[in-house]
Amino acid sequence: SDTLDNYYTLKELENQVQIAKDNLALKEKLLSNTQLKYKLGTVSKSDVLQAETSMLEAKDGLTAAQNGLDTMKMGFNQFMGYSLMQSVTLTDSITEIPLSSKTLEASIKDALANRNEISSAKFGLQVSTMNLENYKAYPTNSSKYIAAKISMLMAQTNYDNTPKTVESDVRTKYMTMQAKYSAVQTGKKAVENAKESARLAQLQYDAGMATLSDVEGAQLGYYNEQLDYSKALLEYNLA
Repeated sequence: SDTLDNYYTLKELENQVQIAKDNLALKEKLLSNTQLKYKLGTVSKSDVLQAETSMLEAKDGLTAAQNGLDTMKMGFNQFMGYSLMQSVTLTDSITEIPLSSKTLEASIKDALANRNEISSAKFGLQVSTMNLENYKAYPTNSSKYIAAKISMLMAQTNYDNTPKTVESDVRTKYMTMQAKYSAVQTGKKAVENAKESARLAQLQYDAGMATLSDVEGAQLGYYNEQLDYSKALLEYNLA
């Protein structure tokens, strides 16, 4: 489980770097178009400066994303027992996996039958019960007998409560999986809408019906929605 978490977190950071690269390409194209418009006299010098600043900020964003990826690579290598700067190529991709068809009831049933916590609680109760047997010859008000009795009662309580704890854990994880799946569907649509909004804003700007700020706002929205969707996809797959 920890290996999957580290692996796909690293992969998601690779995705973030690619998103940042795509965002920089958009900003560079916008700057180029704005410079051309300025030469034609259709936009002001301030628009060019604004587009240039946005492009530089996108470069900074890409650098930050790349640094985050490089840091995670070192952590991943350390976790896997590799040399710190070993070059690793992740061959998988983060795609939306099908939602589990296993029912909540079946999941709970299997967990109650197979989870180690239940076996451990049962074993703990057996040991504490045997330990209490060792002190049966002691006076019931003696410290050793009382300590053994309390230990057995605590083990009994733990044994009684462990199935409820396991069931609660399964129910919580099941709800999380459903919620993350819903977030992925929302994120997918949000990315589509933001991409279309950015396209329309660019067309309106080219036609003189929108400002440069409108275009940049739409592009920023598209960039953020891509990041959110990438994160949602990671969280859903791990859930």
